[in-house]
Amino acid sequence: RATLESILNQSYNNLEIIVVDDGSSDDSASVVRSYGSKIRCISQLSSGNAAVPRNVGLGSSRGDLIAFFDADDLMQRDKIELQVAFFKRHPQLSVSLTDYINFSVTGEFDRSHFMTCRNLFAILQNQLPAEDCILEPKLARCILTRENFAITSSLLLRKEIVESCGGFDPKVAPSEGILLFPRGSFPSPLFAARF
Repeated sequence: RATLESILNQSYNNLEIIVVDDGSSDDSASVVRSYGSKIRCISQLSSGNAAVPRNVGLGSSRGDLIAFFDADDLMQRDKIELQVAFFKRHPQLSVSLTDYINFSVTGEFDRSHFMTCRNLFAILQNQLPAEDCILEPKLARCILTRENFAITSSLLLRKEIVESCGGFDPKVAPSEGILLFPRGSFPSPLFAARF
């Protein structure tokens, strides 16, 4: 419920919210259905990985921009608004991602994830505070081979880009999100982030 509330409370409200209940054994489906028409619920037998439900959600969506979000994450209120604005400033982009902070039942970690990615953080530190950071595909892939600076929940992608590379590959779980990038025929530039 906390995850759904964080999405429903986005400052950007032109959202289509689809939950793919991948054989959950708790009351997830009933929680989703309690929101009525605000959220579409697709229930299926457990696939055993995250790639299959992500592909089901992708195939059921109508939007041009796609954000995947996991049930144990919380979305900052302006995440989607900032990323949509980012795409408007840079219509040539394929993928936008945000920094994030890991948390547990005891609270938030003391550093954001980008701060733990030495190669990426060095590039971001050279940016002006309000400047957008854009990495060309070759550099983004090079950094990704050294440090995983992205999680699927931090992404906003053009739907056509994800579809062009066949979606998420269920054979490579649990790394299907990060392996989407090397498989894809992403146009330049690949990646952008706001520091």
